[in-house]
Amino acid sequence: AVETLLDTIKMPCSFHDWDETSPAISGFGYNGYIKSKGCQFIGTKSELRQHEKDCIFYKYKSVKEELDDAEGGNGEAMYELGMWYKYGENGLAKDAAKAREWFERSAAARDPKGMAAFGECLLRPRYMSLNGLALVTVSQAAELGSDLAACLLGKGFKEGLWGLPMDHVRARFWIKKVVDGECKYIHDIELIDAAAMLRELDLLPAAERRPVDRQARLGRFRYGAAR
Repeated sequence: AVETLLDTIKMPCSFHDWDETSPAISGFGYNGYIKSKGCQFIGTKSELRQHEKDCIFYKYKSVKEELDDAEGGNGEAMYELGMWYKYGENGLAKDAAKAREWFERSAAARDPKGMAAFGECLLRPRYMSLNGLALVTVSQAAELGSDLAACLLGKGFKEGLWGLPMDHVRARFWIKKVVDGECKYIHDIELIDAAAMLRELDLLPAAERRPVDRQARLGRFRYGAAR
């Protein structure tokens, strides 16, 4: 009842009185928006929730604060800026190069999510010569608890990608961490369907499950018997 009552009260947008002098907003990818005064929207609590998601002044201030934190060395803020550039969020124009740049800076600051995102960038075919660096970065991020990094390692071991051996035991180890919710750092993006991948691995006949060393032992046994 109290919540219903509060929701009928008209309230101003939290940026109604925000009136700082703005630097060139186009530098943040706002493409010609000019800020003179804060937002003038006034509405109910529920209306405000929706409005502030779309409010240009809210987005601008969010980017400005995140940029300040990133420039101050905050690896998590660097990762968030990278994500905003990657998907064109919070008023920023999509820019893959800027996204990669912020992910790289985040990885250098040892932020697990930034490390995973930077490693994912380097696993693309155009950066094939950097696969070694990518796998080191992704492996470290997975050890620190990134669900994205764990998914990437699971997929790599399952399919023998990016120079990794096909090893279903290692694949299952990393994918199960994601499925069981053991990862500390959760990326708010659509991941590989880890549960489906785990089911697929569990359904493999025992003879087809590949620790590579097991296949090697079987090979030595066969050849030895032949001799």
